[in-house]
Amino acid sequence: MASINLEYFFLKIYKFFTGGFDADKLANSGFIDFIVFVFSLISVVFIAIIIHVWIKLLERKDLDKKDFHESINAIKATKTQKEDNKQWKKVIEHINSTNPSDWRLAIMESDSMLESLTLDISLVGETLGERLKNANVNHFKTLSNAWDAHKLRNKIAHVGLGFDLPYRDAKKAIEQYESVFLEFGII
Repeated sequence: MASINLEYFFLKIYKFFTGGFDADKLANSGFIDFIVFVFSLISVVFIAIIIHVWIKLLERKDLDKKDFHESINAIKATKTQKEDNKQWKKVIEHINSTNPSDWRLAIMESDSMLESLTLDISLVGETLGERLKNANVNHFKTLSNAWDAHKLRNKIAHVGLGFDLPYRDAKKAIEQYESVFLEFGII
C-alpha cells in the first residue's frame, strides 16, 4: 500500500508560497494543471449551486405571490360589500358624530377590522403591529395608510382620554382605514 509523504508535500507548498521553488520543474510535473482543474471544478459546482438556489427563490416568490392573491380573492368573495358591512356602518356613524368619544370608538372599531383583515390574509406576527411590519408593500399597496391609522389608534389606546383628538385627525384616520378596506374589498 502506497503512503503519502506529507513532509515532502508541505515542503513543496512552503516553497511555492515563499518563492523557493523551481517553476519549470513544477510546471512540468502537472501540479499546476491539477490545481487549475480542481479550482475550475469547484467553480463550476458553486455556479451550479447558485443557479439552482436562484431558480428555487424565484419559484418560491411566484408561489408566495400566487398564495397571497388567492387569499385576497377568498377574502373578497366572503366579505360583504360596503352596504352590508354592519361594522363599517357603525364606524361611519361614530365618525359622523359630534362627540369626540365616538370618534375614538370609530378608530378603535376600524383598527379591529384591520386586525381581522391581517389575520384573514395570513400576515405573520403576534400583534397587529408585527403583522404590518412583516407585510410586503408589493402585496399591500395601502400599507402606509394602515400604519398611520394604527399609530393614531395606539396613541388613543395608550394615552386614553388625555389624548386630544381633533376631528380632522380622526376623519383622516378613518379615510386611511377605508383605503385599506377598499383595497382588499371588505367594504
